[in-house]
Amino acid sequence: MKIFLNCAVLIMAFFLLFSEPTINDSSLDLVSASTSINPKITIKNYKNNKNFQYAVISGKKYDAANNQMLKYIASIYEADQKFKKENSKYASYSISKVKFNQDNKISISYINAFYLGGAHDDVIMTVFNFYKGKNITLQKAFKNSKAYFEANKYVKNYVLNHPHQYPLATQYTNIYNHQFYWTLKGINVVFDPYELDSFASGFKYVPVLQRYLKY
Repeated sequence: MKIFLNCAVLIMAFFLLFSEPTINDSSLDLVSASTSINPKITIKNYKNNKNFQYAVISGKKYDAANNQMLKYIASIYEADQKFKKENSKYASYSISKVKFNQDNKISISYINAFYLGGAHDDVIMTVFNFYKGKNITLQKAFKNSKAYFEANKYVKNYVLNHPHQYPLATQYTNIYNHQFYWTLKGINVVFDPYELDSFASGFKYVPVLQRYLKY
């Protein structure tokens, strides 16, 4: 657990660095999503390693977004290289997927797994959300603070009223500091394994309606 926590700290440290890593032009294009309106999004392998993927969005207005995601995967990769030297059992990967690409809204997820030995990996999800090229956090996706707090109450009531879907939900369940991605009807808030259900059930998603949202 100590190594996992140190890994998380290291990942955040790399993420905050201002130095720009180099894109490997020979990376393999894996997935593309585009229409005549929505920008093309390509999933590439970082340093030709299929276990570390990152997204590239076409168009100059997405330069900052692309740089942010590239820094992120570079930090994950550097942490992997560091901790493999310290622990022979350590392994990690980061798999990217386009969750939404419509109406100037883009959501790209990174499923990150860290294995330190034991029954299974530790798994978390990070989602980058962009509106017209600008990074949007969960709170900024809402109309205002009031809508943010009302949506939190809505989510808590929703999970408590659906115990078969979210058996580990409690009165303390909240959306604060969680990941999210856009949908056609609003957003889905992401809950990591063990937050609302068992590890075997994987990630859990709770819908929030458009009426609360700014975008």
